Amino acid sequence: MNNACYSAVTPLVTNITTHAVLRMGSRRIRPADVDIVINYGRMSYVRGAVIYAIGRKEMAFCQKKGITCRRAQGLQVVCAPDDDTVITVYRNNDFKGLRYSTNKKTAKKFYN
Repeated sequence: MNNACYSAVTPLVTNITTHAVLRMGSRRIRPADVDIVINYGRMSYVRGAVIYAIGRKEMAFCQKKGITCRRAQGLQVVCAPDDDTVITVYRNNDFKGLRYSTNKKTAKKFYN
């Protein structure tokens, strides 16, 4: 493992795993971008995790509010459902996996 990536990133988010810090460093994702995604991105419950993401709609909302978030477009932040610990961070412009669950058991668990 390359520890240079770990030392290069100082997270603004309070709860973040070492894995997420390494991924942020290797993918050149800034801690400020992660904060923007968590604060202004859409939230989905997928496979037992909370995923925050910024797409076109969120970009338009941020631009209306005067928030610069161009670097955060397509950024997805995977968090633990209980305490919002950031597990990993990646870029993906395909949001098909972030749709609401059609499984009644999963939907009942998260949406009630």
